[in-house]
Amino acid sequence: MAAEAVWSREFRRTFEALDEGKRIEVDFAIYAIEEDPAWDGAGRKLAPADSPYSGKIADLTVDGYVIVYQVVDKGAAVELWYLYELPPAERPRKPPRDVPMM
Repeated sequence: MAAEAVWSREFRRTFEALDEGKRIEVDFAIYAIEEDPAWDGAGRKLAPADSPYSGKIADLTVDGYVIVYQVVDKGAAVELWYLYELPPAERPRKPPRDVPMM
């Protein structure tokens, strides 16, 4: 069952400040979250119990950004709480696409 995304004011404010290309990437990520909001999806992490985000999920599928959301109403909705830009040192490392041949 697909969920409906509900945006916090802070999330919307951050989203609207993005350039058009990054907004499109975030839109695609939100669509994927709505289709499958589970915490165990590719590029998603469950927040630790001792963190201020306990009970929330971090989606890292948008390069350089993290979407913090929470599943509510037995999966009928997802609350989009925060959209953070990750500092370069904390961004997930991706393997190189082309490996040079020797």
